[in-house]
Amino acid sequence: MYAILFSLIFLINIIISQDSIGGMPFAKQNKIKLNNNLVIMPILDIEKLILEDENRPPATPFRYGYKFNVQLNLQNSGEWESLENGDRIWTLSIKSEDAKAISIEYDNFKLPDNSTFFVYNKNKILGAYTQKNNQTDMLFSTPLIQGDYVNLEYYEPFEAFGQGIISIDYIIHDYRDILNFSNNSNSRSCGDNVVCNSANEFTDQINSTSFLDMGGYICSGAMINNTSFDLTPYYWTAWHCVEGDNPSTFRFYFNYETSSCNGSWANQGSYEYGSSILSDSNGMDNDYALLIINDSSISDGIFYSGWSKSNENPVISCGIHHPNGDPKKINFDNDTAYSSGSINWQGQGSSPAGSHWRVLWDDGGTYGGSSGSPVFNEDGLLVGQLSGGSGNCYSGDTEDYYGKFSLSFINVSQWLDPINSGAVQIVGTYDGTNQTDNDNDGVAESNDWDDNDQYVCSDIDDDSCDDCNSGSFDIYDDGLDFDGDGICDAGDIDDDNDGVSDQVDSHPLDNFLCSDIDEDNCDDCSSGYYSPEDDGCFFMMGDLNLDSAINILDVVAMVNIIMGILEPSETQLNLADLNNDNNININDIVLLINIIMG
Repeated sequence: MYAILFSLIFLINIIISQDSIGGMPFAKQNKIKLNNNLVIMPILDIEKLILEDENRPPATPFRYGYKFNVQLNLQNSGEWESLENGDRIWTLSIKSEDAKAISIEYDNFKLPDNSTFFVYNKNKILGAYTQKNNQTDMLFSTPLIQGDYVNLEYYEPFEAFGQGIISIDYIIHDYRDILNFSNNSNSRSCGDNVVCNSANEFTDQINSTSFLDMGGYICSGAMINNTSFDLTPYYWTAWHCVEGDNPSTFRFYFNYETSSCNGSWANQGSYEYGSSILSDSNGMDNDYALLIINDSSISDGIFYSGWSKSNENPVISCGIHHPNGDPKKINFDNDTAYSSGSINWQGQGSSPAGSHWRVLWDDGGTYGGSSGSPVFNEDGLLVGQLSGGSGNCYSGDTEDYYGKFSLSFINVSQWLDPINSGAVQIVGTYDGTNQTDNDNDGVAESNDWDDNDQYVCSDIDDDSCDDCNSGSFDIYDDGLDFDGDGICDAGDIDDDNDGVSDQVDSHPLDNFLCSDIDEDNCDDCSSGYYSPEDDGCFFMMGDLNLDSAINILDVVAMVNIIMGILEPSETQLNLADLNNDNNININDIVLLINIIMG
């Protein structure tokens, strides 16, 4: 029974976090009591915090947790216990009264080889974390774990004595139950759950969007593609979501979705961890941020959304987001978005006229937690990210403002168009396959380039010519094979006027050759130039293998023709019909044998 339980816990940990290896804390396995190592956080005035949230300025991230600034580390807190083999463990327990969940941020974190680190309670085991979780900036965080009490355990082998570094910077008290551990019902007024049938045509866009946990605050955002289609994990969100925060501790939940259309509970699933900011607007003027996720392995099934940098007013199809921290929702629209005027963001400054797209949703709306979420045009391409708007979809106000991707692009083109393609738009991808058809040749861009980055183009009209001979798709200017030699006339130099390109005429031994255009098994250039009417063909009746001799080999060829084993050319049929009765049969074989016998 114990082995089964251990296996189940191991499996659950793998599902919850790809950054941990599973397992069981040593103290839990050996029933070591941890109450003597308890750190208790101050009591919070939750009503006061919620009132502050209700009066927060627009265009600010949605707060779900209070961050206690602490300085707890291996030297000043917890308790060490040495084991018989020389290894040792450090344990610490933390309690924050009435917390719905607790997460922890570390400002110095480094694990030596063969060490392990766990955060756990009766509801969940997070870990084991190992040296694979070390980051160059030595920052780390562990995700929300349900309950107001958590245990920490660091296991250090004898050979790594004193090498571990664990320093806790913040303990985050979740007072909103942001991941809905308690399974309370939520509202559909902020959009449909993305598993509803209404969202079926937007599966790709849904799979690109994530719940963004910044530690105490949440936003939304989306993975975004680049013109190299190389699956670089670029992530698009709003500047006001990342401003003043540390992206090294961000977590990206792409699968936080309900299991049914009417349901409210969802398992947040695995997450991608850590990021760096590549570029941002440094203000509300189109309010964008481009991040790169540092996680060494991106989960399967994530879509890298396509984008359009066109500055023409887009027709909007949908927006995908996590309002109020709810499981993923989708809004719908089929109207044209228009440039917004100057927006007063109360404490965040103003955005210049024309910096945002103004959207009035037909179905759904946004709320705190939706900030940074993508909006898509009628082609399913990202055209902006949410700065703010009504701020309350529950009231029925659906006016929102999305920073224009078209204005941001010039600042991010080095990452999103690294090959300087100049593309106005690109499609998204799951696996790096490029289905964009920029030259309108009916062939995906990924098939227009070979392994050596040479441009190729399919022969759409089946004339054996490159339909991109002119440099772009054009079946009317593709080097047509006017002389019928099987080689497109583009580059088909024919100095000897034999109707065959010189590259075919040039034998490896520099002997002059010429194709048999009329398929009579004769050299159409036997006279020194191209002339199928005078190609020097002189055949003997019965010489079926055309070797200028009549012998048993020709008998074999004739038998094979009669039995259907050999498909003869027109010349061979003429030479095999020795009695001129327009049939090849036993009588022709008798005549052929008589010829051979004289």
